[in-house]
Amino acid sequence: MNPTIIAFLGVFLGVFFRTVLPYIRKMKEAEERGERLPFDFKYLGTAIFAFMVSLTVTLLTFPAFVIPEQAGIYIFCSAFGFGYASNDVINEVIAT
Repeated sequence: MNPTIIAFLGVFLGVFFRTVLPYIRKMKEAEERGERLPFDFKYLGTAIFAFMVSLTVTLLTFPAFVIPEQAGIYIFCSAFGFGYASNDVINEVIAT
């Protein structure tokens, strides 16, 4: 597979995972309390918005990522970490 595609997917999945991680954490905490989060169609809207934000952040940060000349898994892991960290920094700036 093309290293650029691997890197782009890694960055996108890192950004997306950082975007949805708080929701996953909230669901797990609710399960531990024995509660069930009912499905609300607002979740669908939020998921679409999270996807769009993830894609936007990926497109803005991807040009700064230098693709290493290693095996595909190394490229993916590096790109995933880059995307996750980039989105975390953006989230922290927006939150303050």
